[in-house]
Amino acid sequence: MSKNAQILLESLIEQEFQNNDNYSSISDYFEFFSASQILKNQGLSDDEVDNGIVGKGLDGGCDSIYFF
Repeated sequence: MSKNAQILLESLIEQEFQNNDNYSSISDYFEFFSASQILKNQGLSDDEVDNGIVGKGLDGGCDSIYFF
C-alpha cells in the first residue's frame, strides 16, 4: 500500500470513529470497521457485525468470528 493510500485510509477511519459514539477507542472501532468491510456483501447489520467481535487480550489473535 502506498503511503498516500495509507494516509487516506487512516484519515477515513479516524473520521468514521469521530462520527460513531458506540466505541471508546479507535482500536475498538477499527475491529468493527475492518469486519464490516470484509463482510459487506453478507448483508449484516451493524449489531450483527459487532456481535461477532471477540477480540480481547490473550485471545491468540482472534478478533472476530462469524458462522454462515
